[in-house]
Amino acid sequence: MSSVKIVNLNKSFNNINVLKSINLSINEGEIISLLGPSGCGKSTTLKIIAGILDFDKGDILFDGNSIKNIPTGKRDVAIVFQDYFLFPHMNVFENIEFGLKMKKIKKCERNKKVQELIDLVKLNGYEKKYPSQISGGQKQRVAIARSLAINPKVLLLDEPFSNLDINLRQEMREFVLNLQKKLKITTILVTHDKEEALMMSDKIAVMVNGEIKQFDTPKNLYEKPNSKVVANIFGERNYISGKIYNG
Repeated sequence: MSSVKIVNLNKSFNNINVLKSINLSINEGEIISLLGPSGCGKSTTLKIIAGILDFDKGDILFDGNSIKNIPTGKRDVAIVFQDYFLFPHMNVFENIEFGLKMKKIKKCERNKKVQELIDLVKLNGYEKKYPSQISGGQKQRVAIARSLAINPKVLLLDEPFSNLDINLRQEMREFVLNLQKKLKITTILVTHDKEEALMMSDKIAVMVNGEIKQFDTPKNLYEKPNSKVVANIFGERNYISGKIYNG
């Protein structure tokens, strides 16, 4: 587990600024959401933290130390995408074991770790099943278990529930939230669903056009939005025109 600090992060594609001076401070063990419409820079931010994308300016700190020049595989970060990207030719056990094999962990230790994770994500009895033989919710649990196998300092979730039906989505939100609280792992969730962000997050960063408009608790964002843009995201509002005199 690590604290995460993003400092003046900037990123451009083809001379178009997609991230404009992003600043965030995330405490160890917190779960925060990056919330906003498609194209606002949420997933780009997540991929930069993971090391999948480079950035133009700024810095990212884990526990006060820059990870700017640390390659993806050594950042101790795990990312779960909405499409899960499970290996179709590997069964559940082998998918979860994959990262441990890459780290050359001894087989007896791998077996013990994988079984612990299978117990944790409640997939007992599915060890020999292949991705084509299990449900969407079960695939997501395998993807999460595979991510947790490498003991990441930070867990990144890129709209992991968007491919699930509404009932399963609710069930998996609760499952992931309970798991996160149990493990106390620093987690960053990308979502465009305000209900999801409000339900799951200690804090929410509202992103619009590559900028963070407000980073606050769900309660403050709902009750005390700092702008009309933020207020519009969290539901209907009554707007009253007026002038302020002497503060």
